[in-house]
Amino acid sequence: MSGSDIRNLHDEGIQVRVDLDPHAQMHHKFCVIDDYILITGSFNWTKQAVGKNQENLVVMDDPVLARMYTEEFNRMWEAFSASVDRYLGGVKVIPPAQPVQPVQPIQSVQPVQPVEMVEPAPPVPENENA
Repeated sequence: MSGSDIRNLHDEGIQVRVDLDPHAQMHHKFCVIDDYILITGSFNWTKQAVGKNQENLVVMDDPVLARMYTEEFNRMWEAFSASVDRYLGGVKVIPPAQPVQPVQPIQSVQPVQPVEMVEPAPPVPENENA
């Protein structure tokens, strides 16, 4: 996991999994959105990929392919479930955030009194002889 943000994500309570072989990488790069949009390609989803690398990214509106990729993701997610305990120290439980106190509504608003507009005084001419 050298060079990876997996541990940081895990420590923040985000569910992650890694390949069970410490010398291998799960190298798929894809995203399924709303069960029908599939994004895949060589793109690594990093700043380096955006700014420097030669990458490709394909976006498809294809529910059949999206389902196939979802099934592959689910297969890997299950296959790598032991990695959480083995490499990351178990499931990280983040305590729930304290509820935010609601802001009290303003009971009444005092109307603003109009202000009389006054023309500014003309500039004072500079003394040319000074």
